[in-house]
Amino acid sequence: MIDLYTWTTPNGRKVSVMLEECALAHPEITFGYTLEGSDIFHLSGRPIRKPAADFLARAQGVLGKELFMPLSAAAARGDLKILAYLSPPDAIGYARNMQHWFVNRRPVQSRLLSQALYKAYEPYRAPNQHPYCLVFLELPPSRYDVNVHPAKREIRFQHERDIFDALHDLFAKRLLEAKP
Repeated sequence: MIDLYTWTTPNGRKVSVMLEECALAHPEITFGYTLEGSDIFHLSGRPIRKPAADFLARAQGVLGKELFMPLSAAAARGDLKILAYLSPPDAIGYARNMQHWFVNRRPVQSRLLSQALYKAYEPYRAPNQHPYCLVFLELPPSRYDVNVHPAKREIRFQHERDIFDALHDLFAKRLLEAKP
């Protein structure tokens, strides 16, 4: 179990984000997080048996059930596997901080991934609105590069158009099913 009892530095938000990302990516690990005497979350780890349900349960434990009521979508294209949880078209927010991207369970940032999301939501959102998402991609390490930035959070894909198309198509299809 990972347990942080008290954190009082100005970087408490960064620690929170890091622990949230670790907990989201690893539902098989038990996490407990206490900040300045308040329990933020305590999540029991369990072996992953049904990935879609297990990752959703963990996301609701970390992000809150009342906040995180997503549409789920999954697809596979060749050696790319996608498991995604997306905000319903009528539940788009005004903050970008609810977008979580993982490649092989590693938290990442990628302009390409964000563009696929925003392009799929184009018919449903105003310019200042931002959909929330939790997206897990699995693909061979040879298909992406983490050596784009020293922090290793930015990532570049080998076949960017294929990744973009797979994500956009999956997101757009699921949104259309939810709200034609």
